[in-house]
Amino acid sequence: MKQLRDVSGNYLATKAAQNGKAGNNGTIDQLAIKQGVPRLFRDVFQHKLRRDDLITVGSFGQGNMAEVPWVAVFNTAITRSAQHGYYIVLLFSADMRSCYLSLNQGVTTLSEIYGEKLAHQKLPIIAARAATYFKQLPGSRLGPISLKATRSLGKGYELGAIESFEYGIDALPSEEEFKEHFEQLLEHYDTLYTRLGKALEDISPVTEAEFQRVVAEKADKTTKQPQETLGPKQKPDKKQTRLGSPYLRDPKVAARAIQNASYRCEGNSAHGTIFTANSTKKNYVEAHHLIPMEYQDEFEFSLDVPENVVALCPNCHRLAHHAIPAEKREMLCSLIGKRGQLLLKRGISIDEERLLAMYNDLPDDQG
Repeated sequence: MKQLRDVSGNYLATKAAQNGKAGNNGTIDQLAIKQGVPRLFRDVFQHKLRRDDLITVGSFGQGNMAEVPWVAVFNTAITRSAQHGYYIVLLFSADMRSCYLSLNQGVTTLSEIYGEKLAHQKLPIIAARAATYFKQLPGSRLGPISLKATRSLGKGYELGAIESFEYGIDALPSEEEFKEHFEQLLEHYDTLYTRLGKALEDISPVTEAEFQRVVAEKADKTTKQPQETLGPKQKPDKKQTRLGSPYLRDPKVAARAIQNASYRCEGNSAHGTIFTANSTKKNYVEAHHLIPMEYQDEFEFSLDVPENVVALCPNCHRLAHHAIPAEKREMLCSLIGKRGQLLLKRGISIDEERLLAMYNDLPDDQG
């Protein structure tokens, strides 16, 4: 197939000639990425009467030429960027010896919130679970692919692959075969959107243990900043999702709260050092939202603020979630008594009885 050969056979030479800079000089490979391959995708759009909801974009990098150039197809109801959501993308390996037409995921959303390490751990898990929603196509492969990538972005594409067709430089498909594979992947793309909505990460949500680990790492690695100016904070965007919690907790907010508590349990001042965390070499505590995020819809302003996050030792944290109401009452009343005025400065008003009622109604794994 000429368009794929134009990229594979010329991209590295263009990169060398341009000293790695991504200037658009109209070379054969650049034209294939920006025009040739997108035209093939648009042919299918027209055939499937999908010109309104699908767009195609090709990129060989901004500033510097990309290690892994790509041409993507986005359902605009899900995403318009290769950094976020999920999409179909043609990816060329760093050595230009192969390329993949892949149903894939953006890594940036997870990375920005939880860090690259956890994002890369979650991507293949999410991909594997997403693949259970459809029947594997003949000739395709499920799961991670090999792009010979050395940089984070390329490694994210490798790990985020859900279902892919691999084409070696010596066995490139015909245009008809390429379009057929694209149509088949498009059906699976549509299936995932129908079944799961915009956010694939909800089929493998970040666990409480993963969240607490990220919080500890951020608290340890981030220099303590001066207390931010108090005031109401805009409520976080509510995710349009069919699964999982509609609100995310920001680990940076929880990390600040743990720093503010000097890594001491705020549930019971008599609880000294429980044990020293191996990851931080500090007393181990966990972040807990005093007013659970489950109740964000009942408040005008964000509950994800340091004033609403307390540091608890593991025992007090479990008590807050799992103890009978009478046994958790004293600790919760003490905490809201200490935080009530600070919460008011954030535009959050709550009394003891309302807080206790929330904990009586809350499932054990929430908050």
